[in-house]
Amino acid sequence: MILLALTDIHSKIALLKSIAADIEAADAVLIAGDITHFGGSGELVTVLDEVKKYGRPVYGVCGNCDRPEAIIALAQSGAGIDRKAAVVGGMTVVGIGGSLPAPGGTPNEFSEADYKRFLGLEPFASLAPGSFILVSHQPPANTAVDKVWIGTHVGSSEIRSFIETKKPLLCITGHIHEALGLDTIGYTRIVNPGPLKSGNYAMIEIEGAKVKGIELKRG
Repeated sequence: MILLALTDIHSKIALLKSIAADIEAADAVLIAGDITHFGGSGELVTVLDEVKKYGRPVYGVCGNCDRPEAIIALAQSGAGIDRKAAVVGGMTVVGIGGSLPAPGGTPNEFSEADYKRFLGLEPFASLAPGSFILVSHQPPANTAVDKVWIGTHVGSSEIRSFIETKKPLLCITGHIHEALGLDTIGYTRIVNPGPLKSGNYAMIEIEGAKVKGIELKRG
């Protein structure tokens, strides 16, 4: 199975056209948030339609820069997996959106206590270790993909704890634009494809219950 991973689109739909061949080559597209740039439902639907027009299954979560109306529109589209599960190529995919509080305040933020509560409920609670993919806008703490430009780690300790306990096969994340890259937490491969608004994305190959390869790409 080939997955195309996107994050931080920020409504730059022209860049989706530039990676059309890879969208068509993928079995599914997973989006890790900030689909719009502080946009509402209309902006969300416009971006989502641009991804969907290539005929591939699309699932994702909203990020901290997506307004409540956008979150509702994603859920209503059938593509939303924020605190929900979908099955892609026989693999369960679950998502969690939003972020920890950001400088200046953004529309879709949560505390660590919120993340702990969310991750203790379904669909997360009954997941079997090693059996699923996590799509999380907020990256896990103390990794290569949660470090801001001044060198500070700003990821979530609760999301990291969930990964350590539940051992997803893969975590696709975003939010920290300058922290595109790869890391590993125990069993779990972590990928921040980098912001699509700057042309970044990733192609991920899953074979059986293993991540066979991850390619960071630029359109």
